[in-house]
Amino acid sequence: MLSLTAGALALLVFTAPDPEKPLPYVPKKIEYLRPPIVRSAPRQGQPLTPDKAMEVRWPRMLAASPTRPEVVFEVRETQLEENRVTSQLFLLNLETQELRQLTRAGLRNVEPAWSPDGRRIVYASHREDGAAQLYVLDVERGGEPARLTELALGANRPVFSPDGKRIAFVSRVYKGCKDEACNRSRRDEANKPKTSARVHEELMYRHWDRWSDDTFQSVFVVDFDGQRAGPARGVTPGDRDLPVAHLSPGRGFDFFGDTEIVVAGSKEEKTARSTNHELHGISISSGNTRNLTRNPAWDAGPLVSPDGRYVAHLRHARPGFESDRAQLAVYDRKSAESIGLTEGLDASVSEMTWSKDSQSLYFTSIQRARRALHRVEVATKRLDFFDVGQAAESPAVTSDGRVVFVDSGLAELPEVHLYDPSSKKVAPVTKLNHALGKDWDLGGYTDLEIRHDGRAVHALVLFPPAFSPRRKYPVLMLIHGGPQGAFIDGWGTRWNAQLFAARGYVVVMPNFRGSVGYGQAFVDAVSRDWGGGPYEDVMAIFDALGREKWVDNKRVCAAGASYGGYMVNWIAGHSDQFRCLISHAGIYNLESFYGTTEELWFPEWDLGGAPFGDSKDYEKFSPHRFIRFARTPMLVTHGGQDFRVSESEGLQLFTALRRRGVPARLVHYPDEGHWIQKPRNFVHWYAEMLAWLSQHLR
Repeated sequence: MLSLTAGALALLVFTAPDPEKPLPYVPKKIEYLRPPIVRSAPRQGQPLTPDKAMEVRWPRMLAASPTRPEVVFEVRETQLEENRVTSQLFLLNLETQELRQLTRAGLRNVEPAWSPDGRRIVYASHREDGAAQLYVLDVERGGEPARLTELALGANRPVFSPDGKRIAFVSRVYKGCKDEACNRSRRDEANKPKTSARVHEELMYRHWDRWSDDTFQSVFVVDFDGQRAGPARGVTPGDRDLPVAHLSPGRGFDFFGDTEIVVAGSKEEKTARSTNHELHGISISSGNTRNLTRNPAWDAGPLVSPDGRYVAHLRHARPGFESDRAQLAVYDRKSAESIGLTEGLDASVSEMTWSKDSQSLYFTSIQRARRALHRVEVATKRLDFFDVGQAAESPAVTSDGRVVFVDSGLAELPEVHLYDPSSKKVAPVTKLNHALGKDWDLGGYTDLEIRHDGRAVHALVLFPPAFSPRRKYPVLMLIHGGPQGAFIDGWGTRWNAQLFAARGYVVVMPNFRGSVGYGQAFVDAVSRDWGGGPYEDVMAIFDALGREKWVDNKRVCAAGASYGGYMVNWIAGHSDQFRCLISHAGIYNLESFYGTTEELWFPEWDLGGAPFGDSKDYEKFSPHRFIRFARTPMLVTHGGQDFRVSESEGLQLFTALRRRGVPARLVHYPDEGHWIQKPRNFVHWYAEMLAWLSQHLR
């Protein structure tokens, strides 16, 4: 970001560098493909603060009625004083835009699904008296919902059979249990006071923020007569998760006709190292299983077409690579083959939904920092792109063929939108956050794109409210995780850039090598090069922004989480161009990271194997090897239940910084995982970051 002076160049030429010390980043020739355009939002209300950001209401899990122009969805709300997030179900009439609350009891009412006749909604409800159970609500008659299940280990993700006479759902079973009495007995025994020891003999002994136990996910089915449900019957009990618990979008299963379930699962013994998930068709009555896909890589997210002929699913081509291009495919019941539909799209498919006539699929995919809506025809593989949203998610097709979805932006709060493919018109149909948007000052934003090192690199730049190009502003660079992730033009959850802009910072969000939305080759470029090209991209964007007259080059800071935290830790040992750094859940020592993370396929692909094998990446790209060169003050934050990047990474980093006399602050959340999710902790986390920035960039 800072240009080298003649004196600095002379120093580089005539002073022999430390042979072990990394050379500082030297700005290269940069070509502006899209220079930043100043966009200032006028002041209209109060500055956004972390506690105010908690007031945003999030619509999720849209489900369109099969018979009427209605859609049911969750609305998530944060109760800061109670330190919890609740969800209630709402019904929206798309013609009148009348919004009606359906549920009031329970802490979280989630995952709604319609009956085929459009009369009822089944959903999972988390009550205070135990695990989630299934309830059914008669939308036409109204009244109180009826409870359908009372299982020891709960029930979730329900779906009706095509004839409406059965409901399938997911529960957990204890290994070796064949009935509910066994599950209940094992649960009661597990809850008795005893030793706190955990004993494991296989890998994947913990995942994200949960220790593994003797239970497995399984699909169950109940008969349903319109009011009551019969006994739950296990369809997939066994000694492993079916559907698989990780890398599994959507429900992970669906009805394949009225007598069969299609489920995504793995037959691999080494689940911690394998991404080989396949689709299985399982008879409800006999349990007989047939393999629908024979792909050695990942197949997941089965969704059966309305006519019952196809199973749409996502698939990878390369085994062991969780960030391979996710293609949309369909298994054809007639030909018994799986057919790819999106080979011509150089991007991964995210969520999908069927058209009512089973002839096409709508889906979302990230394209250049925007999550777009697409349609593909099954017969011809024709792809259509609809420029209707900035961060489209949760699409669903209505009874008359329109598409509802949730959309938001960096300066737009989330609302449900309706798109009509025939008229090409799109408009919001809810005002859940309309009043909030009027009350807050939100900054404007722009795109920045440069070419350096033979590559185009893109970034989003957010300005403070009432920004003036005649002033100079401090800068915060946010670095996303993944590393195969991206910053998109959507309202933030982990990183909300508006919270920083409200304090007067210009926020730049680069999508460096490894970011999705710029082609799979760009995604692949981060693997085996963690501290190489991606670091060059980050610094080049930083240098390009620093050439703008409204940037104060002496007041700059960088922050990142997960791989973004890794990059911050890498920067600490390679650059002194920042006045402060913030590392959350960041990888510090690649060898110890490998030994404490759970999904081993990730480091084995991205770093070329295990540290005790032939890979040199662990030594070459580990930030801990360069921490002796660190001088920049750093805020280190970490969750004690983070099993993806163990808390030991943050503790090692903080110890090294303080041992070497570098100003640092450790903030540890013992009850948080990889994300800071509890509302009060979230507000505290942002307060810590904002205070750190104020201390060093004032």
